[in-house]
Amino acid sequence: MIRPATEHDLDALIRLGRMMHAESWYHYLPFNEEKLRGLFAYLLEHGFIRVHESSDGEIDGGFVGMLTEPWFGNGCIASDLGLFILPSKRGGTTAFRLLQAFVNWAIERRADEATLGISTGVHVEETERLYLYLGFARVGGLFKRRLK
Repeated sequence: MIRPATEHDLDALIRLGRMMHAESWYHYLPFNEEKLRGLFAYLLEHGFIRVHESSDGEIDGGFVGMLTEPWFGNGCIASDLGLFILPSKRGGTTAFRLLQAFVNWAIERRADEATLGISTGVHVEETERLYLYLGFARVGGLFKRRLK
């Protein structure tokens, strides 16, 4: 079941965030639970946080996003901050349903567009196929270079 996250979900979301961090490009940077908890608390009120709760009550996936303005002027962009599904639960419809909930949320808030990125380096091709299937267009690339 996809549902809005609550304060009671913060520990589960932190656990998912820690797992996402560990498997991502960013694993070499320190994980700051306090900072993430603060971000999630803020987004519970001012952003988008949805979780997937399995039939046994486990939070096994989530999506976090927010509304922003473009740097050059006015407008409203719904931007993702993270999509994560437990590795053992990937391959089903959870990611699709979380993404669809995000798009619907953005439409309800009259966003001009929704933007999704793939910056973790995890399952890039599969994720891109899903984004394209959902009607998103590829408009560039993301290039990284570690400096330390």
